[in-house]
This record gives sequence, C-alpha cells and structure tokens, in this order.
Amino acid sequence: MASFVAARQTRRLRSSTARVALGLVVAVASATVASVASATQQCKPSTVLNGVDLNAAGSTLNWTSAAGDGVQFAIVKATQGTSYTDSNFKTSWAALKTAGIVRGAYHFFDATVSGVTQANFFLAEMGTLEPGDLPPTLDIECPTSNNEPDSDDCLGNGTSGDATAAEIAQEMNAFLTTVQAATGRMPIVYSYGSWFADNNVDTTGLENYPLWIADYSGTSCFNVPSPWSAAIIWQWGDSGSYTGIGSVDTDYFLGGMAALTAFTAGTTPTPDAGTTPTPDASTAPTYVAPAQTNGNDAFSVVNWADGHIELYAMGTGSTAFRIDTTVSSATAADTWVAPVALGGSASCGVASVYWAAGSGHTSEVFDGLANGQTESLEYVASTSMWTAFAGFGGVGLSHLSTLAYPDSHVEVIALGDDGNVWHNVSTQSSWGGWATLGGVSGMFATGASTILASDGHAEAFAIDKSGGAWHIETGTSVPPVWGQWASIGGATLATRPIPARWSDGHVQLFARGTDNTLYTSSYVSGAYPNFTSLNPTQVIAGEPSLLVYADYGPEIFARDTSGDVIHMWNNLMNAGQSPSWSTWANDFGQVIASDPMAWLRPDGLAEVFGVDGSGNVVKTLHDGATWTTFATIGTGISPCLGGTTLVDAGVPIINDAGMASNAPDAGMADSGFVVMPGGSVDAGTELDGGPSTKPTTVDASHADAGEGATAPSNGCSCRAAGGTESSGQGMGLTMMALGVVIVVRTRKRAS
Repeated sequence: MASFVAARQTRRLRSSTARVALGLVVAVASATVASVASATQQCKPSTVLNGVDLNAAGSTLNWTSAAGDGVQFAIVKATQGTSYTDSNFKTSWAALKTAGIVRGAYHFFDATVSGVTQANFFLAEMGTLEPGDLPPTLDIECPTSNNEPDSDDCLGNGTSGDATAAEIAQEMNAFLTTVQAATGRMPIVYSYGSWFADNNVDTTGLENYPLWIADYSGTSCFNVPSPWSAAIIWQWGDSGSYTGIGSVDTDYFLGGMAALTAFTAGTTPTPDAGTTPTPDASTAPTYVAPAQTNGNDAFSVVNWADGHIELYAMGTGSTAFRIDTTVSSATAADTWVAPVALGGSASCGVASVYWAAGSGHTSEVFDGLANGQTESLEYVASTSMWTAFAGFGGVGLSHLSTLAYPDSHVEVIALGDDGNVWHNVSTQSSWGGWATLGGVSGMFATGASTILASDGHAEAFAIDKSGGAWHIETGTSVPPVWGQWASIGGATLATRPIPARWSDGHVQLFARGTDNTLYTSSYVSGAYPNFTSLNPTQVIAGEPSLLVYADYGPEIFARDTSGDVIHMWNNLMNAGQSPSWSTWANDFGQVIASDPMAWLRPDGLAEVFGVDGSGNVVKTLHDGATWTTFATIGTGISPCLGGTTLVDAGVPIINDAGMASNAPDAGMADSGFVVMPGGSVDAGTELDGGPSTKPTTVDASHADAGEGATAPSNGCSCRAAGGTESSGQGMGLTMMALGVVIVVRTRKRAS
C-alpha cells in the first residue's frame, strides 16, 4: 500500500507520477493527523522487524535475495474490488514461503460494491492460510478528500470510489466479518491516520481489528487514530530498496520475532498506546534508544538483520578481523566463531556500520591506512561474499567512526593529523568526499562521539588539545548540514565525552578527567552545563562505556589502575535529572588491556567485550539475571593501546581515549603503561607525525617534557548515537554510535 492517492491498480510499479502525488498527500495526511480527535501518540519500540508491501504485478522478484538483505515479512496485493487480481500474486505467495519470509495478503477496498462479494473474491484468490501466515489485510484508502491530488482516480481505474459514510462503514464491516468468519482470524485494517475522520466514517468496533498505519512523517513516533490505542504494523516509507525487489514500500512490525510468531498463530499483541512502548516479551531487556554504541578504539560491532552479531577489530599483525556469532544466536546459545581475516592494513579505530533497512546495503567496514588515507569493504548480499578493501580517500586521517541515518545515508567521521575533525557523507549510491566538520580549527585532539536524535538531527562531541570539551550539531535536512563548534566548560578532560540518553529524552555526557576520575555534564534547560565530578575517589583508566536502562538510567563500565573491569550505576528508578549513583564495584574478576565496550544484542541482552593482555577477546553476557563469567571468543587481537612499556617522564603516551593532552596528571598505570608525573593519559593517540607514521614506541623526541606532542595527535574517533528527543521516542533502526546502549531492566544489575 504505497501511495494514499496514486493510481491504485498500478501502484507499486514505481510510477514517478504516483511518487510525486504521494509526497503531496503525505504532507497533508501528516498535518491532518495531529488534529484528529482522540489521536494517541505511539513511538517505534526498541525491537522491530523489517518488512515490505507491494503490488507485484509485472515485476520480476527474487524473494530469497530479499530475505538475505533483511526482509523479514512481506504483504503483497491479491485483489481489488470484485474483478481485479494481481497477476503475480500466486507466484510471490509461494516464493515467500520458500524464502522463509513471513507472508501476508491484502485486498484493496472499493466502497462502491458489496463488501461480502469483495471478501469472497479475495478469499478465493488467497486460498487457505497456512501456519505462520499473517492475517488477511483490508487496505482502506478510497475515497479521498476532493482537495487531494488524483482524488477523481483514487481506485486507479478512472473512478474515485466515492460513497457515503454509511455505505463505507457497511461494506467495510461486511468484508471484515466475512473474512473473519472464513479464516478464523481477525483481519488487519490498513489506512492512514486521518482517513476515517476525513470521511466521517463510523469506526465503532474497529478497535477489535489490528491496525496497520501509514505515516511518513520521518520521526520515530506517529499518531494513532481513534478508536485504536496502538498499531501493530507501521508503514514508514515508500522509497526503500532491497536486493531482489528494488524500490518498495517499507514497514516495521512493532515488536520482536516472538510477538510476530504469536500474531501469526492468532494472538494479537497489545502494544502500548503511549510514548513509551511496552517491552516485547521476546526482547527483555529492551533497547529503547534511537541508536546505540557500536565501537571504540579496539572494537566495532553491528547487529545484522538476521539476528547475528559481528565484531570487527585489528589483529596483532595489523590485519582487520571479524568475529561473529552463529545466525540468530539465542541467550542459551551465545556461540561465537573464531576470528576471520578481512584483509587490508588495519590500524586501531576500525569502524563499521549496518545500513538502515531498505538501503540495499548490509554491513560496511572502514579503516585508516598507514599513509593517512582510508579504505572500506562491504558484504554483498546477492553474492553472499565480502568485497576486497578498496580506497576510500582522505589525507592524514585515522580512527574512523560512523553514523547510520534512518533515511539510508551514512556518515563516516575521522580525526585528521591537522587537528580537524573530518567527515564523508553518503547516499545509497555515492559519497560526497571528505570535508572538515564545522570548519577548519586545528584544535582537536580526539575524534568525535555522536548522538543522532529522533527528529533526524545529529550532535557530536570532541576534546581540544587543552582538554576542553566541544559540541556541534546539525539541522534536520538530508544530507545533514552541520553548524559550528561550541564549548562546554568545566573540568579538563582526558577522553572525549560519551553520551547517554535517559528515558525522559535528556542526554548526559560522561568522560574521564585529567585527574583520572569520572566527570559528567547533563543537558538541561537547552544547554550542557560545566563538567563536574561524578566520583572523585576512584581512579580509572581509558574511556568509559555505557549501558542505559529505561528505568534506572546509565550503567558505566571502565578499567581501574590494575586493568580490572569495574562498573557503577544509578540506584533510583526513573531518577531523571537527579540520580543517586553507586560507588564503583569490581564484580567481574577480569583484567583487560583494552577499553571495555558495551553492546546490546538483537535479543535485547547486554554484553561487554575487552581484549586481555594475551590478545584474547573476552566477553561477559548479562543473561537477564546476572553477568556471566568472562569467556574467550577469539585470539590474536590488538588492545589498541600502543604497547606495555614504561615511558619517560613528561612524554605523552599512546593509549585509549583519543588525545594527547598537555595537562599534567596524577601518574597512573593505564592497562600496562606506567605513566610518570607530567605525562597525560588518553586513548588511542599517535604522536608527532599523525597517522602517516603511526609510531609504536615513544621517546623524548616526540614531545617536550611535561607537554603534549608538538603536532596534533590522532586518537579514536568513535561513533555514538542518541540525541535529544521527547520522552520515549526510540528509533530502534540500525543507527550506529559510540559508547551507549540502552536496555530495560527490572532491577539493578550488580553482578
């Protein structure tokens, strides 16, 4: 059901005229729905399934390829009125079953003819539903208002479909009850938010039927018309693209696979009608942020559409590796395969992205080269193979990070050896080229962590050479247009700020200060206040990582001076701006040489990764009740901290936060480093000469005693995502960022 008013019999055949008409109508519908009486706002939950819908007539479709590209369910047109059948319906219906895609069929409603006759016509074409099939759908779009484009040809056959409100209600209800009686299933009702109010149709009793709503507003929330309290499926776009089917309407099933399975078995899920979606039973704890952390200087990780996880890292021999789980890894079978070489000439700060659904892409990996240029490779679903690394351009760049926007464009961010932050923005088909982010300043010592807000705007955070924090944000245009950098005051920092989004929508930043303790700044009243101490007693190493719970807020992970993984959390449920923080606790008994990296799995459970002193990748899983013992899932991986040797007094060290600060510190040990008084501690910095030289040892020639390197250092530019949004607005789309993952928990995680 793509266009609300485009030619109905031939829509989904990618008519350019229909697409233009659609854009106009969506604008009208989006503006109207906000004023519909008794409308309820519903937001995209953390876990959704990707689907498509289309009129397949005249198309050559490869549903097996589409399944490999992430399509999990599809609803195809069977009939319209009492005489039109889709010539390709039966072929697609059988092929969907073979491809393992959950399938559904829809009928396009004509209010000018008998609803009973239409129902019987549709049932004869669809045939008998099989286990695992979606309930039948009634697509209700005609007639449309006279002021809407193409209203005289709403049915696509030269007629408007005009009928009185009483006639519409009578034939609509006749169709629904006839199909329900024949199949034993409650049919799905598809329409857009204002249609029933526009046509003054009596909606009494419709709340008993599952709602599939069309809303292309471009945000993570939509309005649900009365009498429904929530939708089951959301058609959120009309210009997606999947391998095997091309341009297509895009949909979300608003829940996880367990909910979809129950739905196909005849149980209708009960979504939350408010702005905070109810956690799906298959995904507890549930990720409710609009994006999540997917990397630091040692790791980059993505969830694939088929449910498996891939972790990317640099090997001890400077080759990029991936470590992945078995497909659709479940809690009881958290099985990882041994590292597989991707090739290339990797450096610390490997970055990856899983493109948004409908982009035609899957996972793509980016890396900096020793000569300061960059390279990338991607997985091609149609061939089930990775490409070879290819040049990605740039000069003097290292420590890459990414953002994946929901409209299917991607941004890659890097730190330049000129002290600028650089970025490269892509559409689905082309890259715009490297350019400085926020203008030329030459002041930065770290790459940027980022948050992507639900309204489409992004914000980035970085640290200058004196340890001062800065932020920059975009507008909501596509591609994004960045503003200018602005400072955040307070403590001198040793790591870039890592953002966390609370359930009420506000963002809180966390960073290690140059005194090697934790500092924070929490967005309030339209600004970030000065960074202040959060825990002045516990000395930590490197850059923290975060999980964010909807009910308690952030849980923070770091390394202590011995390399032990430690964590702290908020003790007050729904504390918002006034949390009560625990002390740091050592509950894991695991020493790591890299920074920890927290991650949310597709099943909603949390994991924390690290590299130990022997180059083993170790991880712990929170199984819903407790953290498991750290286990080894790979070997031969670099912790990306630069080494384990002593350094001379006053010489900045290569470490893990992405900067070479010139501020003195307390002289702490950082994962095997002994930092002497005067030498500052940060993460991932290369000294004097930038990414083109990548020194692995440090001597006094690289910097004056007690100062930072004489040339801008190059540190980790790691992805983050989140942003400022209204309460409960989560995107759950595949938007990538650094340092933050959000889940729902029922009690404090202490062990």
